[in-house]
Amino acid sequence: MGAAGRDSVLWPGGSGFEHAFNVQHQQARAAGMGLSFYVGPELEYFYFKDDVGPELTDEGGYFDVLPADLGNDLRKQTMRTLDRLDIPMEASHHEVAPSQHEIDPHYDEALVMACLLYTSDAADDLLCVDLGGRRIIKKKNKQQKP
Repeated sequence: MGAAGRDSVLWPGGSGFEHAFNVQHQQARAAGMGLSFYVGPELEYFYFKDDVGPELTDEGGYFDVLPADLGNDLRKQTMRTLDRLDIPMEASHHEVAPSQHEIDPHYDEALVMACLLYTSDAADDLLCVDLGGRRIIKKKNKQQKP
């Protein structure tokens, strides 16, 4: 795996990273029962036109098949970027609210997926795409109101 390893996750000083240790603990419990612990998360987020105000990129709804628009272009760009980081994507679609999108990484072992999600989150924070002369900043879904 290029973006994440399968070893312990530690802070630079050597102390354990709490969330990763929780996943490791649950993975060990599953292994003790003869089970494998795989996860396949659904990552949901909003795209806004800038980081000043919540100006929407589209008016789509759940699983809408929209014409080529800014939101769809950004979702595809996000998936291509994560694929280049060795985070394989399985699917994507528009979600319920305007400008709300979902991408689904291919399932993997729990600890590997946890590491991939941290990598994905860091990449998302850095991913700004110039499209049509406008600067687009990817925002996270903090509160979803249907």
